[in-house]
Amino acid sequence: MKVVADSLLRFEGDTVLSASGSAKITMDDLAGQEIGRIFTIGKLLFLELERISIKIHFLMFGSYRIDEKREGMKPRLSLRCESGEVHFYNCAIRTIANEDVAQQFDEELDIISPRWRPGKVLALASSQEKELICDVLMDQNIFAGVGNIIKNEALFQVLVHPLSVVGKIPPEKLEQLSQETRTFSQQFYETRKNGQRMGDIQQIYRKRQCPICRGKVTTQKTGHRRRRSHFCSRCQVLYR
Repeated sequence: MKVVADSLLRFEGDTVLSASGSAKITMDDLAGQEIGRIFTIGKLLFLELERISIKIHFLMFGSYRIDEKREGMKPRLSLRCESGEVHFYNCAIRTIANEDVAQQFDEELDIISPRWRPGKVLALASSQEKELICDVLMDQNIFAGVGNIIKNEALFQVLVHPLSVVGKIPPEKLEQLSQETRTFSQQFYETRKNGQRMGDIQQIYRKRQCPICRGKVTTQKTGHRRRRSHFCSRCQVLYR
């Protein structure tokens, strides 16, 4: 999501001339306001205006276009600004009071934020002792910004099985996993930002063969979230 925010930075300082779209927000409230910060917290994109912030979640199939529209699709939100236009599609869009953003969304949990606090994240993760690690890594109230690719790659880097119970994972291993999740998230961001192939940094996600033992990679839906996990049952230790 930070890649999206980076591409929109040219609109910071612009005034919204008009707003339209199918999102259930009051479009007239946006017109005439200056755009301040454009930033992300986890998987959420925020456009902070003078009196209100626009909160955008891209869900599974969200997209956006700058200075062009997608043919045959109605935008959820279109903003016409002084330096151009931006259109958002297939997104969940809400408005929120500026003062409520910091209270409701914790930047210290954002996996690639400079303000990320590893001790705070580790304490929250450790408190979920009966949960499966594959679910905890995807919990946006703990590892904000972590998606399925990052989950799989971080678990493989520290050789932890996705069906491991959090409370059974050694504390030093859980701490290592937390740090590796941040490291790979930053690598993920830089790769996307530079337009490079994601396959170049992936070792286990959607791979057929384990790069360590050369055994077959297992693929199955795991945890109560039923998100697809890719793992090596030989190399990744199952703590339960």
